[in-house]
Amino acid sequence: MRQVVSVVVSLLFIMIAVPVFAQDEPPAETILELDVWIPAPLIDDTQDPAYQELIEQTTQFTADNGVLVNYRIKAVGTAGGIMSTIRSGSVVAPGALPDLALIRRSDLTSAQALELFQSLETLFSTALLNDLDSSLELGQVVTPEGLELYGLPYFVDLLVTTYNLEPDEFTGGLTFDDVLNNADSFYFPAARANGLNQTFYMQYLAAGGVPPRNGEFTVNANALQTVLEFYESAVTSGIVTPDVLTYASPSAYRTDFMNAMDSQNVAVVSTSEFLSMRGQDSSLQLGIIPTSTGQALPTANGWVWVMVTPDPTQQDLSVRFLNWIMQPDFHSSFSNTLNQLPAQQSALEDSLPDNVDPLFVDELLSQAILPLADNEGGTVARAMQDALIPVINGEQTAEEATQQLVEQFATD
Repeated sequence: MRQVVSVVVSLLFIMIAVPVFAQDEPPAETILELDVWIPAPLIDDTQDPAYQELIEQTTQFTADNGVLVNYRIKAVGTAGGIMSTIRSGSVVAPGALPDLALIRRSDLTSAQALELFQSLETLFSTALLNDLDSSLELGQVVTPEGLELYGLPYFVDLLVTTYNLEPDEFTGGLTFDDVLNNADSFYFPAARANGLNQTFYMQYLAAGGVPPRNGEFTVNANALQTVLEFYESAVTSGIVTPDVLTYASPSAYRTDFMNAMDSQNVAVVSTSEFLSMRGQDSSLQLGIIPTSTGQALPTANGWVWVMVTPDPTQQDLSVRFLNWIMQPDFHSSFSNTLNQLPAQQSALEDSLPDNVDPLFVDELLSQAILPLADNEGGTVARAMQDALIPVINGEQTAEEATQQLVEQFATD
């Protein structure tokens, strides 16, 4: 009998002990993850030094926050690229979309932002927004309520010039006369499929023209002729050749410019292009687009972070990540590696190479304007572009081209 009791007690003990053991096991930890898409034009593969720097820094972010970040490098401007995939995925496969993506500012239009991305308004501190200063407008879109933040600016790309003239010949405030009197060649991307090329647009504004209102230009004949006269003189002197009409971007003439360093040349470039070229030749100087007065008036483009996920938990993680990646020390180092200008003022000086004046760059940033969009300016913008072509080809004088355009849009 004692043996039976002993066996029963033992069985009861085992039955009781098993569930107690199971209840004492700690619950499995939930792994927090964040999917982030980065553009191939900035980081082309996982062997890129910039990618390795990003991963190294992210390891610390993961350790501090318990969030695993999954990066994916995606093309830009092609089928299967960032914007293409987000557009199609928002309809057929929203679960396959990233939480965050770094996109070109030009891809952040009002319609797309309201439809595809989440508003970032009120999600960041006043200190961070103040640090972005004038760069903040790169991430703002027009909504029915007014300007609203849909992109967090990260890199800024200004349209400027680089030159190899002697520093004491003139400063960064280039005038038309500086170029005509000192340069052997002036390279700029004169081609534009729609509307007016950005170089001509800035020179026109600096000469007294005004930006389009309600999508349309009002022609300022004096400003137009002033700019066209510069190109007429430059063509006559051989400083500008008809080749510029085939250049759609600075990359089209970068090699020619770099191979002609024994001449005194000026080239319109983006700041990212300048920083990359300066890595090849440290004698290159940074300047403004030449204008009639030497007024600095660059256009500002760049890259902005957008939040795709509508999930509140993932949004919280996204904001945490963005605050981390905006830390000035990392932002400046990462910008330097990628030959980019950081959008934050606090990261600017440390991001620049030696002998590039941070005060001058900061001045350029403060005076920058948004570029002329393809759909802005209407038929007048296209006509202004068309007026430049015969002047550069030597087929019309500046006065003739201006008069023809004025007559074209004359009203009774």
